[in-house]
Amino acid sequence: MPQSSLIDADKWTNIFRVNHARLLTTAMLLSCCGCVEDMLALAEDQVKSFVIPDAFKYTFALRMVVKICLSHVSRCNEMKERERGGGIEQRIRRLRTLPAPERFIYVLRNDLKYQRRDASLLVGMSDEAADRLLRIARRRLARIPIDDPLNSSKGHALS
Repeated sequence: MPQSSLIDADKWTNIFRVNHARLLTTAMLLSCCGCVEDMLALAEDQVKSFVIPDAFKYTFALRMVVKICLSHVSRCNEMKERERGGGIEQRIRRLRTLPAPERFIYVLRNDLKYQRRDASLLVGMSDEAADRLLRIARRRLARIPIDDPLNSSKGHALS
């Protein structure tokens, strides 16, 4: 492998190492199972074949994680037993009650602050369809009572 390719591969590895917590949280919010570390490893392997300016590497890595999650969710049959505990686990359980397209749009728009157009293009739907799914997801989440069995009795509602 040429020296410049090795240097770029090291930069990608560093991007994934430094941003592991954020990328992992994104994958956990979007996934349907316990395969998030595998998805991150796959994303890291795939980005290494791209030459991207350093300033855009994190954004590109995040997009790759989202795309791999999209692909994985559509074909994954493994459903992890619902996790127990609070914090992010509660949020993940709550978001997993949404159908995958709603969950993706909701996380992209609300949590990752993607612009309307970027989120709809990434998921592969029209802006209007994405807006509709976002409204539906917000309504569904608002209807889940705080004391729902999906949440602990000390849980907090998501907005």
